[in-house]
Amino acid sequence: MERLALFGGEPVRTEPLPTVNNKSGRNIGDEELKLLKEVVESGSLFRHSGKMVSKFEEEFAEFLGVKHAVTSTSGTAALHIATGAIGLGPGMEVITSPI
Repeated sequence: MERLALFGGEPVRTEPLPTVNNKSGRNIGDEELKLLKEVVESGSLFRHSGKMVSKFEEEFAEFLGVKHAVTSTSGTAALHIATGAIGLGPGMEVITSPI
C-alpha cells in the first residue's frame, strides 16, 4: 500500500478542489453582482422587507415545476422548516443529521 500524502506519499491532487472558500468554486457573474448591489443598496436585506427572496422562490418553484419553494439560510434551518411543515408533534420520531 502506498504511503498517504500526509506521511510523505504522492498527493492525489496538486490544486485544491473548487469550493465557495476560493474563487474557483464560485459562479458569480455580472448579473449576480448587479442584483446583490441592488439588494444591499435598498437596505431590504431580509425576506419580509424585500422582494428578491420572494421573487427567487417563485422563479425556483416554477423551474422545479412545483407550487411552492421556500428558501432557508442553512441546511439546519431547512430541516427545522421541513419538520414544521410535516406537523411533527411531541413524541414523534424523525431521524436526521444532528440539528
